[in-house]
Amino acid sequence: MRHNGSGVAKTSMVVLIGLLAGGCEGQKFAYDGETLWERFPLDGDRLWEYVNEDSSVEFSMAVEKTIEGLTDGKTIATLTYTAIDSEGGQTLLHEIDWSSDADDGIEIWRWTDFTADAAGTTTEYSPPVLVAARQMNSGDTITTATSAGTFTTQYLGLQDCPNNWSNDTWECARLTLSSDVGGEPFTGEYWIAMSYGVSWMAPTEVGGKWVLSNAVFDGNGGE
Repeated sequence: MRHNGSGVAKTSMVVLIGLLAGGCEGQKFAYDGETLWERFPLDGDRLWEYVNEDSSVEFSMAVEKTIEGLTDGKTIATLTYTAIDSEGGQTLLHEIDWSSDADDGIEIWRWTDFTADAAGTTTEYSPPVLVAARQMNSGDTITTATSAGTFTTQYLGLQDCPNNWSNDTWECARLTLSSDVGGEPFTGEYWIAMSYGVSWMAPTEVGGKWVLSNAVFDGNGGE
């Protein structure tokens, strides 16, 4: 007996289409949220410069990646924050140790204050402050109880965040970070753009909104 190959093929195709259609009707595909860690890049050598949107503020701010190391097997990058006056004079403000990866999102491990003591006063966080989970949906809130205070982040969704460096209008994820202690230089609001980092920031302690005016990236780490 000869088998009708084309008939079998047609029947199989009909069954397959039916299964796919039934699956599409009966299954809802969950949206895991916006990927946030890729919006806070720490690879290579990086420098960001910011100006305050209030023109009466007479200094700019430079944020430079100065050190990279390992803590508990995780790559930690030290960002150094420096105020620069109109004549080019520099005042070291503070350093913050950040990490940003697909496993744990964006975290802060410690910060050092140089404004009160030139030698620096360091505050450690255990566990690290979770600034943003790997992925979040608009409205999501996360709280981290650490050895030096409790921190709360809320993700407020995407919005345009034009700056003074790029001619393009960037789309940023907006985050707010608050503390029950106060005095940390990193609490406030952040608008972070894919691959580039912070386009705007409004640190609670520094005051005002700071807008990106220049950025430098060396993917070879200065080699």
